[in-house]
Amino acid sequence: MKYKKLIISLLLVCSSVVKADTTNLDYLNLANNYAQAWFKTQMSTATKADLEHYLTFLTDDVAYQHLPYDKTDEREVGGKEVLRKGMSQWLASNVDYKATINSINFSNNLITINYNSSTTIIDAKTKENRIMNRHVIDTLELDGNKISVIRKYW
Repeated sequence: MKYKKLIISLLLVCSSVVKADTTNLDYLNLANNYAQAWFKTQMSTATKADLEHYLTFLTDDVAYQHLPYDKTDEREVGGKEVLRKGMSQWLASNVDYKATINSINFSNNLITINYNSSTTIIDAKTKENRIMNRHVIDTLELDGNKISVIRKYW
């Protein structure tokens, strides 16, 4: 009888560990898939389909804060549409975009992606080239399985 209780206790502990691992894999997969979709929108070959794929990761009321340019991180109706419009004007304007993920961390509906990127940007208005090397940290807040708040730091 003692062994039955011990075995049942061990099974309960093991099943909760497996459940925790599955949750971690979901966060990690979401982070990697999101990052790859973002990186693809930054390439010189980026298409509207790439942009639309990236947007599937986001809630309709997503808040996007890129300091120092965006002062608020409040979610609002039409947030995804605003992001679509803003990203469309820069689509395929990077030359030789490269990104390398340094780390991904997550906990309690929050993901951080730490990466390095380099590119040459062609300014849409002036047509001037600017070389950019950035160390970037994206923080992503989740609402269910979608990203609801993006904060970009560099």
